[in-house]
Amino acid sequence: MADSGARDLASGLPAPAPELSIRVEPYAECSTRVLEFRNQNRGTSLSARYVDWRYRGRPCQESALVVWVNHADGRTLGSAGLIPHDFHVLDAVRPIGVVGDISVVAEARGMGIASRMLTFLAEDARVRALGGTFVLPNAGATGPLLAAGWVNAATIRRRMRPLGVASAGGGGRGALRALVHRALRFAARPAPLPPGSTCRIQKQQLRFDDRFDALWSRLPKTGRVIAVRNAAYLAWRFADHPLMKFDLVEVDTAGQLSGYAVLSRHGTTVAVDDFVAIDSTAAKAVASAALAHAYSQQEVTGVQSRHCEPTWMPAGWSLKRGFVARPDESRALWRATGADPSGAMADPANWLVTPGDKDV
Repeated sequence: MADSGARDLASGLPAPAPELSIRVEPYAECSTRVLEFRNQNRGTSLSARYVDWRYRGRPCQESALVVWVNHADGRTLGSAGLIPHDFHVLDAVRPIGVVGDISVVAEARGMGIASRMLTFLAEDARVRALGGTFVLPNAGATGPLLAAGWVNAATIRRRMRPLGVASAGGGGRGALRALVHRALRFAARPAPLPPGSTCRIQKQQLRFDDRFDALWSRLPKTGRVIAVRNAAYLAWRFADHPLMKFDLVEVDTAGQLSGYAVLSRHGTTVAVDDFVAIDSTAAKAVASAALAHAYSQQEVTGVQSRHCEPTWMPAGWSLKRGFVARPDESRALWRATGADPSGAMADPANWLVTPGDKDV
C-alpha cells in the first residue's frame, strides 16, 4: 500500500515539503531491514534473536506488519512495527495491534513523520481487521498522535516503596545513612498474608502451567480491556524472554491460584513487571508477597510498580502499603477500528496496563 505524499503527507511539513511514499508490508518479508534501520536510528541496538522473539514468537495468529516512509529519491525516512497481541476487549478476545520500534532518521525528525505513518498504518485493511491499535509513545509523539485520532486509554504512573538506602562509607554521613536504612528496613518488615493464603516463589526458571489458564478464565473482566494473560502468553513474555530473567510470586487461596506478580531486579531496585489478582483480598496478598520477596534480597533499596491509574483491578500498590507516587507518568494511547457506543474503551478505569503490555 502506498501514498504519493501529495495529498496528505505534505501538509504541515516545513517548506519545501518532500515527496513521500508510505507502504505496509509483513514483517516476514523485511525482517533484516527492520533490524538494520531500527538499530541505525535508535539509541540502543537490538539483536536479531530479540526482535524475532517480539515479532514472531508471540502466541497470536495474526502476522506482524511494518510501515515504511520513503523519500521520492528512495531513502527510507521512517518505520514502525505493528505486532498483534490478543486482548480481552469488553466482552470477547480480539487481536490488537501493539505499535513499537518507531524509528525516524535524524534529519527528518520534527516533520510529523511518525504520526503520519501511524495514521496511515491504522487505515491499512489488515490493521482495520484487528480490534484496534495500541501504543505507549514517548512524550514527543503523544501530542501528534492525539491530534491524529488516538485517544488516551490510560495514564501510567510510577510508585516506589523504599526498603532501605544504599550502603555508604564511614563518618557522620555514613552513620546517618545506616540509621535511616535500619529505620526503613524496620518499617518495611513483610506483612503476613491474609488467612487462607499461601505463597510460592519461582526464581528465573519460570513455568506457567494450567493453573494460570484457570486464573485467566476466572478473572472478572467483562466490560474491561486487558491483554490476554493465559499460560501461553506468560510463558512467551517472561519465561522465554531472550534477554531478561524474572522471578514469579504466586499466591494461592483455598487451594487455587488467586494472583501473581512478575518481578525483575535492576541494580538495587526490584520492578513489578506484571500482576494479576482475582479480587481485592488476593491483590493485598500478592503485594505483600512481592514486597516480602524483594525484602529478602540483599542490597535492594526499593520496589517500583508502574501501572495505569485508576485501574479496575485493586492492585495493592497504594500509599496504604507504603508505595509513594512519583511525579513522572506516561500515557497509553488507543485507536479503535470500530464504534464504541458505550464509551467503555475511552474510560481509563476499564483498562489494566502494566510494563508487561509495552512493546518489549
